Amino acid sequence: MYYDLFDGIISLENLFLSWKKFRRGKHKKNDVQIYKRHLEDNLFSLYMEFKNKTYRHSNYTSFYITDPKVRHIHKACVKDELLALILRIEDFLEKHLKLKLHPDKIIIRKLNQGIDFLGYEILPHCRVLRTKTKRRMVRRINDRNLSSYLGLLKHCNGYKLRREIYARLTKNQFFC
Repeated sequence: MYYDLFDGIISLENLFLSWKKFRRGKHKKNDVQIYKRHLEDNLFSLYMEFKNKTYRHSNYTSFYITDPKVRHIHKACVKDELLALILRIEDFLEKHLKLKLHPDKIIIRKLNQGIDFLGYEILPHCRVLRTKTKRRMVRRINDRNLSSYLGLLKHCNGYKLRREIYARLTKNQFFC
């Protein structure tokens, strides 16, 4: 079953369709024009690399741009960018699993930026309370919900905030 699925994804028809999508707005770029000169040969070669399972991602091209500050850019070659279009998760989910991704709920971020989940910011090395949740907690804390908020802090790196709450408790700042 999955073998047929893989063959469908890497088909020449999909490669040519992906090329059509890929070239939009990029037809004047030098690397795209070079790839296009021998388009059929390049796509057949890419197809054979997939078919024989010999495909390897190429090195990135590194360059600097100024817009308005200087940025260091790493760009994949045309062949690798084309592959990204072929293996789009959204297409796979829709065609084969009959699932659609919610357009307002999908965010693609770098791992070190963390994932916002249930009032926490999940980072690669720790879990921290989301800033908005922290502010709400400090604003609403009282003697009736203190244990609930302390329980919330047990599931994350909330030691400093817990210490601050205990310090305010001893000064009786929350319950005035």
